[in-house]
Amino acid sequence: MLATQYILHQTALGWDQFLRGCISKMWRKFSCHFHSAADPIGSTWTKHLVVALWTHTKSIWKYRNRIIHGHDIAEQKQRDRTSLMEQVEEAYATYNEDPFIIPRSMMYLFDKHILADR
Repeated sequence: MLATQYILHQTALGWDQFLRGCISKMWRKFSCHFHSAADPIGSTWTKHLVVALWTHTKSIWKYRNRIIHGHDIAEQKQRDRTSLMEQVEEAYATYNEDPFIIPRSMMYLFDKHILADR
C-alpha cells in the first residue's frame, strides 16, 4: 500500500523526471521503512540511485553515439565521406533535372567536371 502511494506521487511528478534524477521525496520514506537507522545506505540511497541512473543514461548515450557516429575515427571519417558523396550525387541529380536551379555563374561547377571525376 505504501509503494502504491509513492508510485502515484512519482507519476504525478513524472517518470521522465525520475530518470533525470528528480525523485519524489516520498521514496526516502519508503527506503527508511526497509532500512534500519544504523544502515548507512538508508540515508544516502537517493544519492546512490541518482548516480546509478546517470551512469546508466550515460552508457546508453555513449552506445547510441557509437551507432550514429562510428566506433572510432576511421569509421567516423568513412561515414562522413559516404554522407558527402551522397550529397554530391543528389546535387548532380538535381542539376540534371533542372540546370536553371543554379545561377549561370555557378554552372561551371557541374559542367566542367562530371560526377565520376568528383
